[in-house]
Amino acid sequence: MKIWIDAGHNYSGFDTGATGNGLREQDVTFYVADKLKGLLASAGHAVSMSRSSLKENVDGNSTSESLKMRAALSNTWGADLFLSIHCNAFNGTASGTETLVYSAKSAAYSTAKKVQKAIVSLLGTVDRGVKERPDLLVLKHTKAPALLVELAFIDNAGDAALLKNRQDDFARAIFEGVVGELGVKEETETKGQTVIQLPKEVYIQEIAPRDFSLVVCDAAKRSIGKNKYFNAGFFTTEQGGRTIPVGNLVCGGKVISQSKYNADWINVAKKKLTTIYTTDAGACGIIKTDTVSGLGAKEAVSGIPIIVGGKRVSLDEIKAEGYFGNELYDTWHGFLGIRHNKLVYVAMKCAFESMCWALVGLGIYDAIKLDGGGSFILKDGKELIGTNENRRIHNIGCWTK
Repeated sequence: MKIWIDAGHNYSGFDTGATGNGLREQDVTFYVADKLKGLLASAGHAVSMSRSSLKENVDGNSTSESLKMRAALSNTWGADLFLSIHCNAFNGTASGTETLVYSAKSAAYSTAKKVQKAIVSLLGTVDRGVKERPDLLVLKHTKAPALLVELAFIDNAGDAALLKNRQDDFARAIFEGVVGELGVKEETETKGQTVIQLPKEVYIQEIAPRDFSLVVCDAAKRSIGKNKYFNAGFFTTEQGGRTIPVGNLVCGGKVISQSKYNADWINVAKKKLTTIYTTDAGACGIIKTDTVSGLGAKEAVSGIPIIVGGKRVSLDEIKAEGYFGNELYDTWHGFLGIRHNKLVYVAMKCAFESMCWALVGLGIYDAIKLDGGGSFILKDGKELIGTNENRRIHNIGCWTK
């Protein structure tokens, strides 16, 4: 999919946009557009922008010429979708997000609804809806389905705080809305276009950080005695069968294992590992570290990084953390990610090539792969999915709600 992003207004000269609360519209729109470009590119889409740098202006002798030029550039490039990003302004009291299309019958209308919903959901802005604006030049003159997003009101103090401090979240919300409509890229193509789909079987469990716990079990995966659990962190096995945790692990505030102190013969020993953690305050986060003792974590587990900050992690980067890469073969895998400040557990049968794209399609931009293969099991009252072996595993992830 070829997507054109139009960061509204020019840096200087004419058509420089609205101002308010110490912000300039043309700056906010560029930063959001630039972040959005990276997210879309990481999901396999071809992306181009009207303004490729902050201080760039779109040529023309007037505002109308500049607007027509933006549409013309998109048309010449052959865009499949045109996204224009703006900030609203009125009288300092109006607030909220709205998304504009040429017509409710436009091919962009469905995407606009998803983008609008995603922004309102993630940012908590007032929902002003999707509106028809056939008078807007960038919507009128583009050949591709086009939509214009008014992120929030720059002259409203509350909205301006969001525009200043949560530009990444605005970009992620737009991305989530677009991907929710288009899907995510797989590593195959048909008729010259990207094939976009999720694996056939996907299990998703959203978990509030306070409802999540990691438990040491050191038992056969089908003999643990819990109702809701999945196998979690990596481990190795001593002679006699006892399991030993590998990497970083915190259970109920107790540090069980840290990469920094793993035995030298363990492949991830002394490596800074991508780790997802929760706190007593009900927060969750992702960090790359070899020690978790000073993290203040209630629960923490390291795993193979698949996507971090919306960026796909390469196989070379995975190997740099001490993993071999052969852990990513086509089998059942469990993933622990973060979405909208909550944990999300995902189980699916897939290989490395499609892991990132599938997670992105679920709105997950930070995720690690947990132990899988022969260790894999998922129970929710009963066994939902499990590989054939009844392997002895070291630890599990549990949830209460």
